[in-house]
Parts: sequence; C-alpha cells; structure tokens
Amino acid sequence: CNRVILLEDGRLVEDEDTNVVIDRYLKSVSERMLTPVSERTDRTGSGRLCFTDARLQVNGRETTSIKHGEDVVIELGFEAEGVIHPSDVRFAVSILTFGGVKFIAFDSATTGFSVEEIPRKGVLRCHIPSFPLIRGHYRGLIYAEVDGVTADRLEDAFEFEVTSGEYPTVGWLSVKHEWKLGYN
Repeated sequence: CNRVILLEDGRLVEDEDTNVVIDRYLKSVSERMLTPVSERTDRTGSGRLCFTDARLQVNGRETTSIKHGEDVVIELGFEAEGVIHPSDVRFAVSILTFGGVKFIAFDSATTGFSVEEIPRKGVLRCHIPSFPLIRGHYRGLIYAEVDGVTADRLEDAFEFEVTSGEYPTVGWLSVKHEWKLGYN
C-alpha cells in the first residue's frame, strides 16, 4: 500500500506515505531505547513495582549482540513500593521484531518461579539456555504484575541483534533437537 496510518494510544498520529511513516516509527522506537529505563515516562501500571534497568548478558558481560544458540541472561533491576508477597508477583519479558510482532515471551508464571520474599530493591535474572531466535534485530518489552494488576509495563526497554551461531537458521526459531532412527 502507498499510505499508512500510525495510531498512538488510540489517536491518529500519522497519515502519510508508507515509507515516511515507517521511518518515523522506527526512529521513535530507537530514540525511546536511548533513554535509561529508570528515566522512562512512557510506562504504564500502578507503580507498586517499577523496573529500573534492563540489560542482556552473555558470559556475565552486558551485550546487545547475541549469537544464536548462546546462553543468555535478561537482567531486570527493580524497586518495590512496600511489601509484596512473593506469590502475588509475576514477571515477563516479550521479545518483538522491530516491526512490532510479539515473537516469544518468557513468563515467571510458567516456570514455577518461587522466592521467599520480594526485596524493595532487587535484580531479576531470566536465564535462557541456547537462545532460539534466528538472525535479526529485536526489542524487548518488560512487564510486572502484582496481585493480578499491572505494576509496570515498558515497551522498547532494550534492543539487541542475533547474529549467526552454531545451529542452522531456517524459519523464525531454531530449537536444539535430536533425531534417532529405530527399526520395527
């Protein structure tokens, strides 16, 4: 199509040539990610728990470039606004393409995440062995929920690139797997 509209919070922001709107949108995403997580004002939620930092690590070093198949840690700093019971909290990270397609999510509710207490200041680490995404540029959305209510949600909290790695990269995901031959 030769015309695109861009909506923000339900309001029409752009109505122009496709390439012009897409370029402005991608530029705004990149500009947002230059602002430290602790200073971002475009977040939503109650504020009972707020993220203060978001970074990716490989081998204990911060990075924005990951090889497909590497062990990756997503590290999220946070501050809580008082006592939060551990069973009432949920954390999630969604990985999106730069075009905005949610691609994969890592959710504490699906892993049996359990701690004895939630400190007022802390760091969460989500370990992903053998990172499955293929080559490309991605961005991350971070999310915290307390008592079933969104506490903090921040889009474009970080960005990264997946480069080549140890597995063949066909399709969108390349998951480590094994084949065996049996005889009847």
